[in-house]
Amino acid sequence: MTCSWPMVNCLTMAILAPEPSPLARDGSGVIRIAGTRVSLESLVSAYRTGPSIENLKEAFPDLSQSDIHMSVAYYLSHRQEVEEYLAERQHQAEAVEAEIREQFPEAYQRVTPSR
Repeated sequence: MTCSWPMVNCLTMAILAPEPSPLARDGSGVIRIAGTRVSLESLVSAYRTGPSIENLKEAFPDLSQSDIHMSVAYYLSHRQEVEEYLAERQHQAEAVEAEIREQFPEAYQRVTPSR
């Protein structure tokens, strides 16, 4: 960016430039924090348990503090859409589990805890 005097305008332009979202869909449709294997699902799940951003940074050391803040802000600003996405992911996981249970009942019984 080229700036001319007054310098305040240059700083204002830099401050007001929107940050790109750190979220991206991978090839299988999972929303991840861009450049990592951390899913939005994992981060939101951990966030819901109440840890601070600093604790999330400890839990997800591959993420920058900025990416954590922006991802949590996205979740809070788009809660309904994210909740719908998470519900769909849960539905998909349950469907896969049911398919595995049906195709491999003996193996499934060995790996699931008694209820």
